[in-house]
Amino acid sequence: MPPQGESTGLAIEDAVLFARVLECTPQTSVEATFQLYEKTRRPRIDTAYKEAVARWENVKDRSWFFQKVIEWMMWVYLWHKMADFEASMSYDVRKEEIVIEPEFEPLP
Repeated sequence: MPPQGESTGLAIEDAVLFARVLECTPQTSVEATFQLYEKTRRPRIDTAYKEAVARWENVKDRSWFFQKVIEWMMWVYLWHKMADFEASMSYDVRKEEIVIEPEFEPLP
């Protein structure tokens, strides 16, 4: 299945989260601000990347029998993934916790 707009959503989330990081660290160096942003954002981006790779891997050609098994079991897969889908749709980047550690001290 080709990408379905996730990149646009992630870009908007990036902008909102970066604005929040800038707001939380007004007197911090640019390098420290970007490090804090990276530390906060990286887990979600890694998860999105792994999901995208998994989707592309599932597009490969299969035998007719395997394809029939997949079609028959699709309802089980969808039921199982429903909780993940609901969690993904209810994610709010504005509620992402930004933990400012001592290493991100303000500039003098």
